[in-house]
Amino acid sequence: MFKPIGITSGQFTILSALKRNEPVPTSDMADLLGMDRTTLTRNLKPLETKKLVAIQPDARDRRIRSLTLTAKGRVLLKQAVPLWRKAQKESNRRIGANRWDELRPTLDFLSA
Repeated sequence: MFKPIGITSGQFTILSALKRNEPVPTSDMADLLGMDRTTLTRNLKPLETKKLVAIQPDARDRRIRSLTLTAKGRVLLKQAVPLWRKAQKESNRRIGANRWDELRPTLDFLSA
């Protein structure tokens, strides 16, 4: 679904999680997304290269790296949200509303 705008679903998740008014430490973002810091760092590289995300030293502790969504990242995220909604609608159509009620607890169990 995100191919036309050049991101993956995982990158969309990261960009969405960064839609905040203040920088987020990398370790906090990794915890929020349920991944280890090195995996997050690896996934951030293409986003940083495309200037969608900025990684900079934390203002209070320069050892900590903080993440922010750039203006370009915010524009791309606005383009991505309708695509995400379309994908969700298609998933709901294919799976069916009643089956989502069965599937969601199973997915929660698997992710725990």
